[in-house]
Order: sequence, then structure tokens, then C-alpha cells
Amino acid sequence: MRKFLVLGLVLAVLASLAVGQTAGVHRGLYIGVGNYRLTSLGPLLSAVGEYTPQNVFMMYPTGHSAWPHWGNMWHATQDVDNQSVITYALVGSAPNSLAFVQWDPILPGVLNTLWITPYTGTTYPANVTNITLNSDGDIVGYSTQYNQVVRFDRLNNQWVGTTLTTATGVNGGLGGFDWDKINGGYLLANCRSSTTPLQNLIRIAPNLSSSTIVATTANANVLVNMGGGPLENGDWVGSSYTSFLYTEVKAGTGQWSTGPASTYGTLTDVTPERFSAAGRGYYGSLVSVAGSLQNHAIGYFDATTTPHTVTTLAMPAPLPNNVLGWCMEAMPLYDRDLCTMRTGKATWDIRIKPDPAGIFGGKPYIVAVSLAGGKPAIVLPDKREIFILPDMLTVGTVRGGFPPLLTGNVGMLDVFGTATAKLDLTLLGTAANGSIAHFCGVVLDPASPSGIGWVLEPWAFLINVLP
Repeated sequence: MRKFLVLGLVLAVLASLAVGQTAGVHRGLYIGVGNYRLTSLGPLLSAVGEYTPQNVFMMYPTGHSAWPHWGNMWHATQDVDNQSVITYALVGSAPNSLAFVQWDPILPGVLNTLWITPYTGTTYPANVTNITLNSDGDIVGYSTQYNQVVRFDRLNNQWVGTTLTTATGVNGGLGGFDWDKINGGYLLANCRSSTTPLQNLIRIAPNLSSSTIVATTANANVLVNMGGGPLENGDWVGSSYTSFLYTEVKAGTGQWSTGPASTYGTLTDVTPERFSAAGRGYYGSLVSVAGSLQNHAIGYFDATTTPHTVTTLAMPAPLPNNVLGWCMEAMPLYDRDLCTMRTGKATWDIRIKPDPAGIFGGKPYIVAVSLAGGKPAIVLPDKREIFILPDMLTVGTVRGGFPPLLTGNVGMLDVFGTATAKLDLTLLGTAANGSIAHFCGVVLDPASPSGIGWVLEPWAFLINVLP
């Protein structure tokens, strides 16, 4: 008991208001736009860009130096460097190739091509809808062409497909596909159309071994559009392709429901804000059409109210640089400040990077681990949450690691505001495979009220030592 009191004191000293960790305050949103043509005979274009913290669209159409590729931008995810965004790309006008690239919003431009293949004859990842990263740092999505979860094994540079035990319905994953950072596993929603009988929300085991339906409905008013995701309280929020503003499945109900009638236009994508931010909300791209003119805005949705209160962060307006397509992806940037990346059969890097500008350079950090769970969260006075259920492993790790299995989880960020801890589970062998370890962390800053600079995202890690 005394050890847990010590842990409580450590966590209590982490309470403060930190700039940027407030409900409705973002550090930029990645924006992906669907295919369009400037003229009826013109080339097929798309666009990517950023909705800046100053609430301004910065869009780069196909052919711009910042975006040479094209293709419907309906899926993207923050990479493990917490700066670049992984998105797919059609390469060449035919197209000639299909690729996954890292797009850097700071350059801005394509930083790297992770994988590329000829467009015709490829098995994976044909027609992948939404993507996420698992705790190996692998890209995972759902292929509606093969009706499989597809995973890009970055260590071995190859794709692997898995057929689910539960049918997803048409356009599986297009309604949302995400790694559950708090509990582990995946959540998947299909994108229902007028010819698709059911709108499903499915939970998938962390190792893809099983899947179960969380909620299903044939209600014609429940048509998820192109995105959704989990809130920290377990609710699932989704976009809407009907006259209703949003869709949701409240935790524990197993029931889809709709928000009120929309006066803002169509909600084409939804991405929850940071779990550790005060409050509970999400961002969505709103599209309204007047004649041939498409107006776009970003809405912040406060999910603590019923119905969800919407704040339009900019006046609806056409996108800049003659971009005409619909916003199909609106993803808060720099929200993977704590994650793991496989480096070998039994080894992983633990990446720590709270801010792309490195404002926390030289500050101390603590990363704690629990096998007991990620919830209930420890709620700080400013309403931010540290997602960990403390156990004896937590006590040991906040004191300075658990060598040789875990090292570097307590230390100082470098001058760039980053750090890398190490997991080496060689001694465990495969005995613990399938277990979930729950990570959380903080960055300390004596100049901040109560001594905290940043609360890191929770991170669920699947133990999977390869033989």
C-alpha cells in the first residue's frame, strides 16, 4: 500500500495546465481530399495539406512540389516519428504504381516512400480503406477487394492478410479502423451504402485471431461516411452520410444512434482528439454544396453534451489552390507521442516525442507500464487523464526501469525533445505472447504549474515475441 501512495504522490505532482492539451485546441490537422478534375477533360487530381492551428487551410494539389501523387485520400495515420503522416498514393497518370508514402507537413512534402508496387497484378494492399499502426509500428488496414485485414510487416518489408471471423459488410474499414491505444486490439466500422444491409462496428483481437460485432443496425438513417474512432470513455463516434449530423455507439449499449439533423452539411470524416486532453471531443470535416461550389470547414465536436455541440473553426469556404475535391480525411497531427516499433524478434523501440518543435528538449520524462490495464484513468485537477491502472510493475518502472526487459523509460529528452527507451523480451521467450502491456507517460517541467509539461498518450502494447 505504501508503494502505491508513493506512486500517487509522483502522479499528483504531474498536475498542471499545459499549452496545447486543452479540449478543442489542436496543433494542426492533416487534410486529405478526394479525386476531382478542374475541367471535364482534365487530369485526375487529389490534394493533401494541413488545417493549421490558426484555422487556415493549406492545400497542395497533385503536381505541386509538396504533393506529386494522387488518389482518393480516405486514409492516413501518424507515423512513429510523430511528424510524418503515412498515406497511400497513386503514382503516374495511368496510374503506374501504388505506394505508401510519408508526407511531412513541416517540409511540406513527401519525405519517403515506404513501399511501392506496380498498380496492376498486386495482391496487397489493393483498395485498402482506412489504416492505423499497431504496436509493432506496422501499417494495418482493411482491403475491401480481398475482404481481409492487411498488415505491412515493416521489419520484413512484406504484406500479410488475415480473414476475420466476423463479416464486416461492404466497404469494411472505410467507416473507421483504429488501434485501441487504451485497451489494445482494433475497432472497425464499415461504410454503409444504400445497397449495404447493415452498419457494423466490430472489435478485433490484438493478434487478429478473432472478431466480434459490437453494434449493428439496418436503420437507414445510420450511414457512416468515411471515418470514425473511439473516444476515451469507450464511445465510438462516426461521420454521417445522411441528413443527421453524426453517428455514435455509446459504450456498453451495442446500439447505433444518430445525432440531430445537420445544419452544417455532410460530415465526411471524424477523428477523436487526444485522449489526454481535457474534455472529450473530436474533429470532423464538414462539406456543404451550393450549386457546383463545395464549401469546407472543420468542426470541433464536444461529446460531453447531448447532442454534441459543434464549433465551426473557420467559415465554410472553398479550398485554396483550386482544390475542388471533398475533404475525406481530417486527422489531428502530432498525436503519436508515445508508441512502440519492432526492431527484432524480441526487441522494440519505445518512441517518445511530445512536440515536433522540440520545446521540451532537456526535460525529464517518465514512462510507466502496467499489466493490470489502462483504465480507470487517473484524472488530474485540470481534467487531463493518465491512462493506467497501477500495479507492482508500475511501481517498479516509475523508479527507473525493469532491466534487462525495459531500459531508458526514465530519463531526459535530448535537445530535439525526443527519447527512445528499449524493450528486450528475449528472456521471456514466447511465454507471455498475447498479453497486453499498458504504457503511459509524462514530461516534467519545473516552469509549468505543478511541474508538468506534457501528458503522453496511452499506448497498448501486444507482447508477441517471434520464435
